[in-house]
Amino acid sequence: MSSDYISGLEGCALNRYRRKLELCGLSDCPYRVPADSWQNDPRKWPPVDFGNIDVYLLETPGVHTREAMRNYKALDSYKLLESGWVQTVRHIIPDDTTLTVLRADVTPSFRVNEPPHPPWAAVTQRGDVVAAHCDCKAGLGESCSHIGGLLYKVEMIVRVGGARDPACTDVLCTWNEASMKGVQPARVADINFYGDKPKEKVVANNAPARRADPQPVSSDGFEDFLVSLLAASNPVMPVGLSLFGSTSSNFAPKKAVVPSQKVPPGLRSLYRGVEGFKSLDKVYSAATQTMKLDHKDVERIGNVTKLQSKSLVWYEQRAGRITSSVSHSVLRTSTTKPSQYLIKSICCDRPSKLKTTAIMWGNEHEQVARQQDAEGAVSSAHSDLKVNNCGLLIKREQPFLAASPDALLACSCHGMGALEIKCPFKFCEMSVEQMCKEKDSCLDQNLELKESPVLHPNATSMCVTGASHFLVWLPTAGHVCSVFPHQEYALTSGPASTAFREGHIRPELLFRKVELGTEQSEHGNKQGHCSCGSADSVPMLGCDDKKCTHQWFHWACVGITKEPRSKTWYCDKCKSSNTKRKRQRRQ
Repeated sequence: MSSDYISGLEGCALNRYRRKLELCGLSDCPYRVPADSWQNDPRKWPPVDFGNIDVYLLETPGVHTREAMRNYKALDSYKLLESGWVQTVRHIIPDDTTLTVLRADVTPSFRVNEPPHPPWAAVTQRGDVVAAHCDCKAGLGESCSHIGGLLYKVEMIVRVGGARDPACTDVLCTWNEASMKGVQPARVADINFYGDKPKEKVVANNAPARRADPQPVSSDGFEDFLVSLLAASNPVMPVGLSLFGSTSSNFAPKKAVVPSQKVPPGLRSLYRGVEGFKSLDKVYSAATQTMKLDHKDVERIGNVTKLQSKSLVWYEQRAGRITSSVSHSVLRTSTTKPSQYLIKSICCDRPSKLKTTAIMWGNEHEQVARQQDAEGAVSSAHSDLKVNNCGLLIKREQPFLAASPDALLACSCHGMGALEIKCPFKFCEMSVEQMCKEKDSCLDQNLELKESPVLHPNATSMCVTGASHFLVWLPTAGHVCSVFPHQEYALTSGPASTAFREGHIRPELLFRKVELGTEQSEHGNKQGHCSCGSADSVPMLGCDDKKCTHQWFHWACVGITKEPRSKTWYCDKCKSSNTKRKRQRRQ
């Protein structure tokens, strides 16, 4: 700035400025010092810190208060530093004093095209600020925002290490260089907020991709490539090589393995469609003859289906037969209006999609239970006992009855029998004795099988095999029960199963009314019974309200894990409807 600044002051302002120079021990105004005398060397600066700045700004008249200094980053002086308006800081050490005078040009934040203000500050060697001045209107008060911006920049440079000896990789005075020069005002839409490198990346990403023209490969080179690929792919070869003449010979198809044992067709082969309605007597007579099996047919089906759920033949032969898993539902359903879902599940040959935690846990531990407990505990009560895998067992006299026990027992003392294994997930952390104390346990206090629906799969197995054992397996121990013929079940299951088969199963096998949708339920629910709208799956529970819009529900959807003990059960919607009806009647 002009060196005649002091000559422009008058009266009180001039006297105050001269006393300030005398306080600092300066014989001449800092504005009269030549420009080449000011040095740019932060290593010679005093160690100014926040404490020195706070003491000076609070003790001098101005806008700086204790509350304002607590949030110093919100001050205008600190914002000048953050915005880059404080230019390069330079210093001089006059001969007639020990103080260091610091000076920098500070651009006005709202008048960027006007000349910058040149504040200066005199600092002791310990960092104490003795006096400061600025040529702005508030500068005579020694604590304007420009002075604060100068002091905050000095503190920042000292704090980050710019005032110490630089390392070999540092550049002298880098921290002190001005970060912004020659700023021109412009509209926000015209301001470039990015540097050159980000713009280069954007241009490179938006540039159209260049694709090289494919070069043709010679036939010899391509053949060599196929041979090298085949050699590197052994023992597993990519099937794509079978399309080329030079390598296709390695993919000669193998001869189909024809099963040595031919099984009779499943009951779904009885389907006659709409044409069957023209001669029902002939169709029923032919179906009865087709269902008959001899001893060899039953044996072949049992041998071929030993993998059970992993065998497609097992699903095919189960379709249309009342198995142990659905025997209890057959006895409970109405004979005049049976469950459409039950008919569909019996006559369907597709695998079930139901995979609950309890089912998966039981399937995973079934083999462990058989090896740990079945072969040990059962063998102690039998001689020459053999535990074999079991397929689908069909009763020859009643071919619509079948069972798939978990294992087949054979001994010299009792002959052949079935073994049912139950791995209850709910009691997996209990002992057998603790499980027997639970209400929903299948065993009573005497470790005997309770009179419950659990008996029905074993009873069906006994109808087919003649004897049955029941194994309850837990990780801690297992318990084997001998299941004896259930007279009441035998008396009721036979006629009921026969009536259900003649009245509903055989017509469904012949005409598939339920499966093809030619016979809908009275409520027109075509997509599924449960309120969730998903496909039907086992197990399901029926609502006893005739006006229910769904009739059947998944156990998981209604929040139950076992079959209710009560003879009647109503869904939540029907319960609320019945309650409202009762209230209306009372009123």
